Amino acid sequence: MINGVHFITFACLQGSIANSFGEIHGFSQIQAGLAYLPFALGSAVAPFVIVKMIDHDYDIISHIHNFPPSIPPLELAKYPIEKARLRGMYMIIATSVLGVSVYGWSLERKWHVSVPLVFEFFIGAVMNFVFSICSLLIMDITPQASFTALAAIVMIRYFFAGVGLAVIEILLKTLGIGWTFSIFAGACAACMGLVWMEMRWGLQWREEQEKERKAQKAETELEASPELERGPDADERAEIDVAR
Repeated sequence: MINGVHFITFACLQGSIANSFGEIHGFSQIQAGLAYLPFALGSAVAPFVIVKMIDHDYDIISHIHNFPPSIPPLELAKYPIEKARLRGMYMIIATSVLGVSVYGWSLERKWHVSVPLVFEFFIGAVMNFVFSICSLLIMDITPQASFTALAAIVMIRYFFAGVGLAVIEILLKTLGIGWTFSIFAGACAACMGLVWMEMRWGLQWREEQEKERKAQKAETELEASPELERGPDADERAEIDVAR
């Protein structure tokens, strides 16, 4: 959900850049195209920053909970990976909320064109921080089906993006660009509650799911055991007995 909400904001902001700068600041088509560059630059810089941030948060949480830097595989299930991955998410979401809000109102109030362009850079960076952290966390908590989980993330992202792009023009015409992106910023801010829930109960939920998985596996093996005990030799003996 966190990923989806931020992606819908990301997609709608991207989709509205050309029209917004064209109508408000009188940009030509070429200038409107160049207005995407700060957004692209922020997205390009993000991976180099987020890698260091993720490693730093991982080391801090490992130290707090007395885990060695290299965690043995058997202890990974007990490691609070949610806290490690989401430790900096409050700051990231707060930055995205501020950036999206100021971006919308700077266009609404027709501030100098440099203001929305600068905030485009920060929005592009922090949105990619969110995408990277959420994707990494999903892979951490679903190691046996990480590719399936990533495929599900992509589906959710583009479902949200499709919904957003379907209504963005209606919102812009009805509410104006300032209030429209204030709504998107509010939706991003609401994700802080989801972050808190995941950090608070994520490990507990994983342990419960693991218990259920083991119970289902044991039940399946128990149901299959009579057939394994019977085997082909038992079937042959039964046929011989019938023949006799």
